Amino acid sequence: MTNHEFDALAAAYFRFAARSDAKYRGGEVLDEPSPDTWAWEHVDLMLNDWHTPSEALDILLRLIACAPLQYVAKLGAGPLETLVGKHGDELVDRLVAAAQDERVCLALVQVMLARSDVSWSTLVKRSTS
Repeated sequence: MTNHEFDALAAAYFRFAARSDAKYRGGEVLDEPSPDTWAWEHVDLMLNDWHTPSEALDILLRLIACAPLQYVAKLGAGPLETLVGKHGDELVDRLVAAAQDERVCLALVQVMLARSDVSWSTLVKRSTS
């Protein structure tokens, strides 16, 4: 993904998120579909094996780095949680290293996995040792 493509994805993703937030807060939202839905769908497809897990993590880390602060936790509880649930064991070393960044750490603490999940236990063991 080029920088230009990423910038377009990030801008549309956060516009879509803001529009969704306004809907839940009772703000005025148009009834028509958002023109930015493609960005949300792109991230979802990326997590469902459209990209390799490593490429998906690269894009998520970039989104976390540029996200308005109110969306960092949502990236953790949403797409990052999905990625860790599917590929956490494969990505655990990168996740632990990335967690040195405050934003990534904030996103990671939102990830909810079953305690029996191998990636959860591996991530916790690695990050606390």
